Amino acid sequence: MVQINSIDMVTYTSENMRTSTWFIWTLGHLVRDAPEVLIGLASAFFGGKKVASQLYKMQKNSKLAKDTSLLGGLLASLALGYLGYSLTKKIKNF
Repeated sequence: MVQINSIDMVTYTSENMRTSTWFIWTLGHLVRDAPEVLIGLASAFFGGKKVASQLYKMQKNSKLAKDTSLLGGLLASLALGYLGYSLTKKIKNF
């Protein structure tokens, strides 16, 4: 049986608030000061996912379908993430 006293609850709530405050501050910093990082991550995720999905659909009956789609998605993710990051950075500095 676990007993929780009021001191533990205050500590937990305080720690929870610190964590959420840190997360909000970090997210605010990325949105305001470094949006190119968020756009690069988003374009890498969505672009890589789309490429991997299309490759898998094209080679569904192949033995290496999963390996090929994983490698293609990873390479596309790297390329599209860098492209999204660099284009956003150029637009921001323009």
